[in-house]
Amino acid sequence: MQRNVGLHGVAADIFGGTFVGNLITTLCFGAVSVQTIVYFATFPNDPLSTRITVLFLCAIQLFQVACVSEGLWHYLIVSYGNPFALLKGTWQIATYQLCSVLQSGTVQAFFAYRVYRLSHSLTFGVTVGLFALVQFVFGMIVSVKGNIILSFIEIVAEIRWLVTLWLGIQTAADLVIALSMVYLLHQRRTGFKTTDSMLNLMIVWTINTGLITAILSVIVLVYFALYGFHFVVLALGVPMGSFYSFTMLANLHSRSHIAQRINHSQGTEDQAQAWQMNNMSRGRPTTEAPSTTTNTFVRSFGRVQATNTPIIIGIAREREERFDDFEMAPDSRRVKQAAQPWAQHAL
Repeated sequence: MQRNVGLHGVAADIFGGTFVGNLITTLCFGAVSVQTIVYFATFPNDPLSTRITVLFLCAIQLFQVACVSEGLWHYLIVSYGNPFALLKGTWQIATYQLCSVLQSGTVQAFFAYRVYRLSHSLTFGVTVGLFALVQFVFGMIVSVKGNIILSFIEIVAEIRWLVTLWLGIQTAADLVIALSMVYLLHQRRTGFKTTDSMLNLMIVWTINTGLITAILSVIVLVYFALYGFHFVVLALGVPMGSFYSFTMLANLHSRSHIAQRINHSQGTEDQAQAWQMNNMSRGRPTTEAPSTTTNTFVRSFGRVQATNTPIIIGIAREREERFDDFEMAPDSRRVKQAAQPWAQHAL
């Protein structure tokens, strides 16, 4: 299905969409750079492979912004007033496709490895990894052919089916990874409120980050299949790789957010347990806050005397920690924590 537009309309779609897409990519690069700095400051002990991956994604985005900006300079400044020159592509503009594939393939491989660590199943991990690998291979083929053809009209005429197939596989890979993570996290539910709350939060993060890239891929796929290089295709397609980088960094940063939620929840629960034990021993309603000391009545020389002798109750807590993204950490370990000062109350 082709729209009935002239040369001016085609140029407006192609370079208007590329300009907007490059602007979004530039903004995303700034945000990713800040996230990268915060990541290295927050998680300095992460595996070396993870830290290198984050730097690689940041460098790829910088390379893409530089190349596409130079390509736009060529078309909009150097070739200004020559509409026929606008129909011939350059390798700088075509670079966005290569960068997008490198970022999507890297991030999908990262999540495929996490699926393997969560499932402890080589078959499960390899199956998910194959989707990422097939997507990467088809994306590289599209990128190579695009750099060879270097013509917007010929690309649509010759490899429309290949681009559509690649985008479909990319969408399928995103959905398979997201659904696998959700399934594995759901299987780890224990019935304990704190643990299940943590898992629910992780599931929400997984769904949100996985659906963003999948929805973008579907939109680009539909518009390209119907209209070729439509404004929407380039406005969303050029920065698509940046959204994959966002997905990975958001996943890495979510650990600190989840940890804060867990610590706050555990602290609240332990204080509530201590208050309840204190109140029950004093015959008070469990909703009443305890005092720091309790009057203990003893009989001395035939009369009752009140003393302020405190009875200390220490609450120890045992929890199980599981790791799915640290290469050197064990799959699970038990950590027994000493009684916290705020968990000691006088009776």
